[in-house]
Amino acid sequence: MSIFSGCLLICNRNTIEVFNQMLTRDIERDIRKYLVDEFFHGQDEKLRNDGSLLGGVIDSTGTLNLVMFLQEHFNFTVEDDEVVPSNLDSVQNLVAYVETKLRSKAQAQPGV
Repeated sequence: MSIFSGCLLICNRNTIEVFNQMLTRDIERDIRKYLVDEFFHGQDEKLRNDGSLLGGVIDSTGTLNLVMFLQEHFNFTVEDDEVVPSNLDSVQNLVAYVETKLRSKAQAQPGV
């Protein structure tokens, strides 16, 4: 491997890391905005990243609305068996779930 190839490999890894960080921030920002607007009446200080959402904040109808938002906004399908607290119960869980779905979708694309 030449020095140039090694630099490209390192630069590509750094670029991917920066892209992943940007993606995470963008996903979290969009999810937080939706949750604050829909369930916290614009009071973003009440929304904690690790706070439980299901049951106390979001009821069954709200869960359906959240699922529809995720599908429409991020352009993927939420399967029935994915509508579980480990995916939807906090901002952290939602961000991780969306990242996983988007990465799976990207890897399924031809030529990726």
